[in-house]
Amino acid sequence: MIKKIVLALICFLILTPQAYSQEGDKIGIEERLIRLEEGQKAINLRLEEGQKAMNQRLDDVNQRFGDIMGVMLCGFGVLLAGMFTLIGFVIWDRRTAVAPVAKKAQELEKEEEMIVNALLEYADVEPKMQNILTRIGFYKKRMPVSA
Repeated sequence: MIKKIVLALICFLILTPQAYSQEGDKIGIEERLIRLEEGQKAINLRLEEGQKAMNQRLDDVNQRFGDIMGVMLCGFGVLLAGMFTLIGFVIWDRRTAVAPVAKKAQELEKEEEMIVNALLEYADVEPKMQNILTRIGFYKKRMPVSA
């Protein structure tokens, strides 16, 4: 009987730690799973926060890009307005500078026409002048103008 008690005691001592270790392993595994799930939740939260931060930064970059585009458009508008103003000023300046010259040219043409008419009339009455003008190819026999 002592043998049976000793044998039962040995079996009890051998099997008891295995039973506790299996229960401990089950509890450890459950705890690990819980910790893993919590870790995953924390990672997901961090990812969501990172995505929100990234979206915010992209929105800020888009806003700054829009602001820069607005400034560039205003700059180009000012540049084009300045160019057109300069072209208009140049055209106006040329017209005002050419107008007196054109007027003077018309006056000179009238004077030249009067001098030519005077020379031709003088050539009609003075044969020496007629010879000179004929030699240079300026005088041709004119028909008398009837009044």
